[in-house]
Amino acid sequence: MVWLGSRTIRIQEVIPVNRKNPYSLVDVNRILIDSLTAHRLGQTATVGVDIAKSECVACVVWPDRSFDRPWRVKSPGEVRVLVGLTKEGLLETGRK
Repeated sequence: MVWLGSRTIRIQEVIPVNRKNPYSLVDVNRILIDSLTAHRLGQTATVGVDIAKSECVACVVWPDRSFDRPWRVKSPGEVRVLVGLTKEGLLETGRK
């Protein structure tokens, strides 16, 4: 809200979104690490994970602060898939 004398003006904050439903979750089993890292070879990626009882949500963030759709990871059944994908991505980009 912005105060201008005796009246109040409401300003709505708009967050620009480049694609339709960017925050919808993708199952971790559907992730193809080759296509995810193909145009980002040599770049460092950070993977953030939100952990809950029955489901985790992971998201890859790139150095330019762009990110891909978050991944749905069923806990504990698909945690190994998530770890395998991150290891595979590190090996593919030439990092140890």
